[in-house]
Amino acid sequence: MSIKKFFPLPGRFGVMQIDPVAMVEHLEDEEALAAAKAMQPKSYIGYLCDTIELPWPKRPWYGYYVLPIATTLRPEDPERAISAEMCIPIAPNTSHPTNRPSLATEPPFPFSNCYYWVESETSVRIRSGVEFNDARAISLPPGARVDLQDMLDEDSDRADDIVEEREAAEAARHLSAMREGSEGERGSPVGSTCSSAPDRQSTCECSNCGASLHAPSSMRAPSVNSLVAMAPFDPFGFKEAEDAVYFPLVDFCFDLTDHLTEEDISSPVDFWKERDAIVGIIKAAQERAFRRSLPPLDSHPSLEDVSPAIDEAVLHDAVLRALSKVDVGFDKEALQIAPLQDDLREASQADLHIISH
Repeated sequence: MSIKKFFPLPGRFGVMQIDPVAMVEHLEDEEALAAAKAMQPKSYIGYLCDTIELPWPKRPWYGYYVLPIATTLRPEDPERAISAEMCIPIAPNTSHPTNRPSLATEPPFPFSNCYYWVESETSVRIRSGVEFNDARAISLPPGARVDLQDMLDEDSDRADDIVEEREAAEAARHLSAMREGSEGERGSPVGSTCSSAPDRQSTCECSNCGASLHAPSSMRAPSVNSLVAMAPFDPFGFKEAEDAVYFPLVDFCFDLTDHLTEEDISSPVDFWKERDAIVGIIKAAQERAFRRSLPPLDSHPSLEDVSPAIDEAVLHDAVLRALSKVDVGFDKEALQIAPLQDDLREASQADLHIISH
């Protein structure tokens, strides 16, 4: 039975391709448009984890969290403690370094060499205006979706634990080195004020400074990104993400085998490179637009443009009060306000010229 919808349901697989030209057209920047046209976007398989907000009819795009599908084990990332086995095979693929069970789709997945990668989820905008026939979609059953999330979380937690243990060991080494250095200084007790700043991994622990080592990452204050993530969920999309313009705008369709073969499936790494390239193009165009909005560097406002006319009587009284506070002789009757006002105006013009340059 044909079940057509104006948006794709989560848990489905599809072919996605970035449209860089559509992402920059609204900027009205010829340089950005030329750079976008020069890009040659590839086709990727994406698994729709969830929607960013509830899809509404007649919107130009719908936001999704997507896992790009890979055909290899996860590339290692030692800094984040990510290793090659941190991936989940998609049945009929059963190849995995630790014999991790594969997850089957409905209907069966048409390719035998695919994986989900841990820590690879990205945000995209799926273009609207097409019908999505759910009867043609390959999906992950509800139970398998839970298993997938559990395995992804397991790998992420393991990587986080390794990073935290590494940071704790590094902090302990710094602390030991600081103590040894303090004890070895001639005439300087262990609790004396430190004379040099330690590196970014630690802070001084001496009693006079009152500082302490940084806590492990799990105990640190949340970053700006994590605070945004903890903000109230906006299911209706009334408060669109400020950075949504940087989310890849993709065309998405369910017909995997109509567009790809096993050999044609591109790596998520290439998808991220394309995303970063178009984001760079957009930001460069935004910077050019900002620079065009600035006034010319050789222009500066006159005193009359930035301040009201000076009232001579008010200025006269202010000058007399100021001079009365200093021990200098002057002739009140001979005080000429007009020349003084001209001098002030010339000085202010000079100040404005200096500030504008």
